Amino acid sequence: MQDLQFYYDMVDSCVKELGADPLKARLPNKKGEWELTKGSITLWISITYLEQNKTTYVQVLAPVVNVPTSSVQKFYEELLEINHTLYGVAFTKYDKWVYIKAIREVEGLDNNELFNMITRVGNYADMYDDVFWAKYSAKLE
Repeated sequence: MQDLQFYYDMVDSCVKELGADPLKARLPNKKGEWELTKGSITLWISITYLEQNKTTYVQVLAPVVNVPTSSVQKFYEELLEINHTLYGVAFTKYDKWVYIKAIREVEGLDNNELFNMITRVGNYADMYDDVFWAKYSAKLE
């Protein structure tokens, strides 16, 4: 397994540049994971080494909205159409939630790219949570 401290320091640097305390953003007992709040959005950042392919990834993820219980086909069609217009991120679904997610290998990653990943996920999530909550909130479980 490679030494991940270089990438942890890079995340800390970006968190600090965003005006947050990296020590407070680190998730307790979860090395390589951070949590930030931007407006109504929670952002999760993780640095993860996968043994099976011997690769380290950075992932930035933000929950956007619950999947509605009605108008589901319209909801998913809208997500796919918006996905086509997004840059460097995508909507994903896990359990009953839709997220905005960016993920890539850490090799060649620099502070500027990581900072852009974090702010892009945060900005898109902050924009689209309002859109989807307004359209579908009455239909949520």
